[in-house]
Amino acid sequence: MVNIASSQVPGNFMKVDMRMYEPGCTFDGVFAILSLFQLSPGEIYSMCCRFSGWLKPDGYLVIGVTPSTDLPPGEYIYDSTWDCTRQMGKPWMNSYTDELFFSEERWKEILRSVGFEIESDSRYSFTPKGLEFNHAEIHYLQLARKVESQPLLGPYPRPTKAELPRMSRA
Repeated sequence: MVNIASSQVPGNFMKVDMRMYEPGCTFDGVFAILSLFQLSPGEIYSMCCRFSGWLKPDGYLVIGVTPSTDLPPGEYIYDSTWDCTRQMGKPWMNSYTDELFFSEERWKEILRSVGFEIESDSRYSFTPKGLEFNHAEIHYLQLARKVESQPLLGPYPRPTKAELPRMSRA
C-alpha cells in the first residue's frame, strides 16, 4: 500500500504501527480508513485519543469503518461491557481474523468523549469483486473536528519522567 501511494501521490509515506507512532509534528488531518477492526475496544479508545494528539486545533479526523448495525448474517458475539460486536475467524485476504465492530451511534459517542465534534457522516455500499463475495459491505465514514485541546479520557498530556512525583524515603 505504501509503495502504491508513494508512486501516485507526492509526499512522505511510511508503514508504522499506529499504536506506537509518535509524529514529530501535528497535522491538519488524520485518516483511519478500515484500519481499526483488529484492535481491542480499549486500543480503539486509546487510538482516538492519539489521533486527537496528532491533530492541530480544529484539525480533522476521518474514520472509515463497518458499523455493527450493518453486518451481514453470521455468528457474532455481543460484548455488553464495551457495547460492541465481535466476529471471530472472519475470512480476510486468504487468512482469518478476529474483528470488532461498534454501532454508528457508539462511534459518535467515542469520538465526542475524546474531544471531537462530528461534522458529517455518510455510508455507502461496497461489494468486493470475486465470486466468493455474495453480499455488500456497508462502509461508514465520519468527519470529526478536534474541538478540545486535551481529550478528557486520553493519555494527554503524558507526564515526563521529570514531572512524576518523587517518593520520599522514611
